Amino acid sequence: DKWKLVGVKVLQGYGATEASPGISSHTLEDPRFDSVGRPLPGVDVRISDDGEIQIRGDNITSGYWQAPERTAEAFDGRWYRSGDMGFVDDEGYLHIMGRKKDMIVLANGQNVFPEDIEVELRSEPGVTDAAVVGMPGASGQQVHAALIADPDGAASAITSVNRRMAEHQQVRGFTVWPEEDFPRTHTLKVKKNDVIEYLTNLAAGDAEPTEAGQSGGTSASTGVIDVVGLVSRVSGVPAAEISQDMTMGDDLTLDSLGRVELLSSIEQELGVYIDESLLSSSTTVAELEAMMESQREATAVLPRFYKWPTTRWFVWVRELLHHALLFPILVIMYKPTRYGVENLEALDGPSLFAVNHNAIQWDSLVLTKVTPRRWRRQLSFAAAAEVTFGKRWLGAAAAAIANAFPLSRDTAIRASLEHLGRMMDSGWNVVIFPEGDQQLGGPMLKFQSGTGLLCVESNTPVVPVGLTCTKKRGSKWFPFREHVTVQFGKPITFAPGTSYEEATRTIESAVRELHLSGHEIVS
Repeated sequence: DKWKLVGVKVLQGYGATEASPGISSHTLEDPRFDSVGRPLPGVDVRISDDGEIQIRGDNITSGYWQAPERTAEAFDGRWYRSGDMGFVDDEGYLHIMGRKKDMIVLANGQNVFPEDIEVELRSEPGVTDAAVVGMPGASGQQVHAALIADPDGAASAITSVNRRMAEHQQVRGFTVWPEEDFPRTHTLKVKKNDVIEYLTNLAAGDAEPTEAGQSGGTSASTGVIDVVGLVSRVSGVPAAEISQDMTMGDDLTLDSLGRVELLSSIEQELGVYIDESLLSSSTTVAELEAMMESQREATAVLPRFYKWPTTRWFVWVRELLHHALLFPILVIMYKPTRYGVENLEALDGPSLFAVNHNAIQWDSLVLTKVTPRRWRRQLSFAAAAEVTFGKRWLGAAAAAIANAFPLSRDTAIRASLEHLGRMMDSGWNVVIFPEGDQQLGGPMLKFQSGTGLLCVESNTPVVPVGLTCTKKRGSKWFPFREHVTVQFGKPITFAPGTSYEEATRTIESAVRELHLSGHEIVS
């Protein structure tokens, strides 16, 4: 209502990251602020027998990356289990009642949604915030409220709210929180497990007030998030008991999902990405800290991703550079012949081009020249961050001429992959050299294992491209001119769930076949 008074139109909706992210919303014509609106077009919503909201649609992800156990827990076929409880009214509006994991089940089987009570408690004078949880009582779970409030007025606030609540929603006990705020996640949600742990310890006479207010992963004296705090939060082992030689598995009892959660917390709260394959059950806390320090140093020197090479005006500038400077020079050095262009006609949208890297020095520029203009204008090259972008001037030149961007092979990999994803989302075709290193004149090197990950997770066609160079010289006017064949293979698509190893082998086999057959064409 306050926003309406100042002329701001307000809509309310519901979504989740797994839903990309929209699920339901109001419309401007028919807002209903007691609900989160009707499901969006193409989105199906159902309520399970226990009241959980489940969603299906093309916008729903097929699962969590490399986490089959978590995927199986969160999905029922194509239906995503949201973890939220709710109902759909007779007019098709969706209503959220609360989180399933936070729901309190009383001894008589009735369900209590903490959010309903928390809203009422926050409306009471003198109550800043409230967290309602289930605590064990003489006859099973009971409703207990932790309050950030004036201690003198807490009891009257509880009495006032209980008068307005149903019998099963009555608050049976309360505690005034000893700190200025509850422990929270990085998205500012109250960590109710921490609240319950503190209340349990308090009932047993074990809790210290200062322990409850700390945000599990933050140093109370400096406010700086540390690794030990995050390990403590995820593992449940008190920070004071964690030593540098403790292992993730035997000592901290973190399984594979627990380790993924820890790495996710490190990335979100400390801004450091660590490949999950590096963290095993035998990794110690000291080794984890060393990995973080190494990644921090690597991230600090990662070349930045230029935006100007993809702007509309520079696409025209690049095309002018190609025809006025690049292509005339290439004609002197190479005589390229292309084959299989008809295979590109089936492409509809961005694609990956996988190319061998052992034929000629300027393979990326020759590929640019022979690619038909329709695709060349939207072509981008993933270049080695440590080589091409090791020097600022060289990286800028590569970005200008070939629309290249840095692809890190050893450190800060996620930033490079995220940029590659953004390029493809924007409609750019991306060229990759899966061998990694360039070994001119020698046999093709084995494709790097990350090739399969890119090909499967990009969910786009992959065009194998074979470059072959003969040692045949040109005419007397161009004695150093080399003949090059460029063969575009048929696009390959991979079904979700295809193993990365299988995808890598498939792409490598296709490129190798094209590369070797090029000798027969030229001879």
